[in-house]
Amino acid sequence: MGNTKSWTVNNVITTVLLSLLIIVVQVMANIGGAINDFVGMVLSTPIGAIVAGPIYMLMISRVKKRFVTAVLMILNGIMFTLLSNWTMLVLFSVAAVVCEAILWNDGWNSIRKITVSWMVAAVMYAGRNFVPVWFFWDTYQVFIADAGGQEMVDAMTRYFADPIWVTIIIVLSAAGGFVGSLIGARLLSKHFSKAGVL
Repeated sequence: MGNTKSWTVNNVITTVLLSLLIIVVQVMANIGGAINDFVGMVLSTPIGAIVAGPIYMLMISRVKKRFVTAVLMILNGIMFTLLSNWTMLVLFSVAAVVCEAILWNDGWNSIRKITVSWMVAAVMYAGRNFVPVWFFWDTYQVFIADAGGQEMVDAMTRYFADPIWVTIIIVLSAAGGFVGSLIGARLLSKHFSKAGVL
């Protein structure tokens, strides 16, 4: 069982570096989503969750401490707050609390709990698109129009204001988190453990 209280310098470095790597992967998935509106607004989050899932699994399994997920979520919250608005910090703070609750009782030793926490993280990550549209659309619409034009406004309304599309995106994001975790669990058992990374 890992020590839940005492963080080492190595723990901090590992958590921050792998958190930043996860964020980079997710941002790259968003950038790749610029192919078209469907890929960018529906598929980018699930794809990012699949690719970043193994990194998340490695981070949690290697550090084995409380608040690892919180660091990742707060870094996400700060980044998206700087890019859009303060509600992102609130959203990712909620994600941090939920994910930490899932992992609190030695959850880093349970593949199932790590998987559930990453699925929740993926859904909350998708929520970064919904929250401004649902609660701050009047002001957010102006920001989007300036950044991407009326076509971007129309696309966001089509996908993020429609309950059916929102449900589809949430389901796909959770599924992406699940698949990413499965890949991560397999890599942990086959490669990282043998290499002495864990």
